[in-house]
Amino acid sequence: MDKKSNANDPHVEANVEVIREYLESQFKGFGLADKPDAPLSHTFTVMKSTDEQYHLKVYWAQLSDQSHTLKRLNNALSRTM
Repeated sequence: MDKKSNANDPHVEANVEVIREYLESQFKGFGLADKPDAPLSHTFTVMKSTDEQYHLKVYWAQLSDQSHTLKRLNNALSRTM
């Protein structure tokens, strides 16, 4: 599978959803936007105002890596954020 086709890869979509859910749970009261930049990265932005914004960029290689299971991704988010 080529990198561009990963944009519709169920594994990538599942990992993106895990990250969204995690950010929503950790940044209550913030808005959440995300933008794919396949095949390079996916950027998540949580914002409360124009003065208070946080960005998380996850590289596509990490999102599409089959060894990054949903459980492993949840554990990594819990340790690093």
